Amino acid sequence: MTPDLGALSEMYEVETKKPERKHANNTREVLWYGPTHGFWVGAWDLPSFSYTHWMMLPDAPEKIFTRQDKAEAEFKQWLQATMPTLARDDLDASDAALWHRLRDAFVQGALS
Repeated sequence: MTPDLGALSEMYEVETKKPERKHANNTREVLWYGPTHGFWVGAWDLPSFSYTHWMMLPDAPEKIFTRQDKAEAEFKQWLQATMPTLARDDLDASDAALWHRLRDAFVQGALS
């Protein structure tokens, strides 16, 4: 978890303080800066290349499920409950085609 916001405003010189895992946000990134590349968001353990400074970033927000995401999840639940043989990952070509048609119809109906 990212420390308090006061720490987020401090920029550190790579030569005097290198970032550690505890400095990274929930996606394991920090903000890098170098005169050649400018600002860049990258992994906390990135080799510094020509970056001269770094600073902490706030945590990324949790994923928000879109209507499409919710419809896809509902389709998977429905398929598992009604046709479990089509809910497998190893479908042959004809079952895969049927799966796609069912999914398209289900999701289109859920989104309309």
